[in-house]
Amino acid sequence: MIMKKIIIKYTTIIVVSAIILFTFLLPEFMVSPGKLIDAHSELETKCFSCHTTFKGVSPQKCTACHKVEEIGIYTTKGISIANEDKNVTFHQELNKGDCLSCHSDHKGVMAFRPVNQFTHNLLEQNTLNQCSKCHNNPSDNLHSNLSSSCIECHTMNKWKPSTFEHEKYFSNGRQELRNACVECHSSPNDALHSNLNSSCVDCHTMNKWVPSTFKHDDYFRFDRNHKTECATCHINKNYKKYTCYGCHEHSRSNIRGEHIEEGIYDYENCVKCHRSGNEHEAERIWKSMRKDQRKESNKYNNYDDDDDDD
Repeated sequence: MIMKKIIIKYTTIIVVSAIILFTFLLPEFMVSPGKLIDAHSELETKCFSCHTTFKGVSPQKCTACHKVEEIGIYTTKGISIANEDKNVTFHQELNKGDCLSCHSDHKGVMAFRPVNQFTHNLLEQNTLNQCSKCHNNPSDNLHSNLSSSCIECHTMNKWKPSTFEHEKYFSNGRQELRNACVECHSSPNDALHSNLNSSCVDCHTMNKWVPSTFKHDDYFRFDRNHKTECATCHINKNYKKYTCYGCHEHSRSNIRGEHIEEGIYDYENCVKCHRSGNEHEAERIWKSMRKDQRKESNKYNNYDDDDDDD
C-alpha cells in the first residue's frame, strides 16, 4: 500500500515536471491557441520572440521588429509600402506603445481584435482634432461644405448618432446660414417641396425633419371631394395665401351678400368656418363663433351699464 502511494507520488511529479519542461521547450505544441498570421509564420516555433516567461507579450518585443516610425512606410524587411492604400501611419501619433490594445495573433487571417477595442485615448492630444490623418472625409453634400472639426458634431466613440446642434452652430458667427438650409441639406424633390419658395423652418424644426410642425388639417381637411393639386388653391406657389375660387364657381357679389346677411364680414377667409367639405360642420363652427361674439358683446354692454350707474 505504501509502495503504491510512493509510485503515484513520483509518477505525478514526473508527469508535472515533463509538462512544465515541454511547455518551455516546445510551447508551440503545449500552449499555442492557434496558427499565427502569414506574416509571422516564420515565428511559429519561436514563441519567445514575442513572449516573455510569466510576463506575456510586451510592446518592446513588437517594436523590436515593427519600428513605430516605419509602420505603414516600410515593412520589417525594409521594403517601401508608402504607396499602398493603407492608412496606418497614425501609429506614429500614439502616446504609448500598447500594441495589444488593438492587435493580437494566433487567429490566422483574423489578425486584429474587433474595432471597438481601439480607444482614441491612445492618441497624442494634438492629434485628436486631426481626424483625416486616419479617417477619410465624408464626401456628401453636408460634410463637403464643412471646414470645422469632426468633434463639433461627433464623439470619438461612435460616428452615429451625431451630437450636432443647429443653434450652437449658428451662434458661432454663422447667423446668415440660419435659413440657408440647402447649403448643407439637399432640397426634397417631391411634388410639395419642389413648389415651395419659403424657408424650411416655416414647417420644420432644427431638431428633426420628421414630423414637420405643419398640419394641413388645422386649416382644411381633404376629403373625397377635395383631392387636387396644391397649385389649385395656392396660386403662384404662394403657400401663405389660398383661394377656393379655383374650383368653386362663386359669384363674389352673391358670396358677399349671403355672408353679410349672416353677420359674416370676413367672407374671403373661407377656412375660418369651412374646415372641410362638410356644410354642417361649417354651420356649427359659425354658430359657435357667433355665440362667443354675443357673449363678448354682452360683457361690454354690462360694463357700459355700470358706468351709467356711476
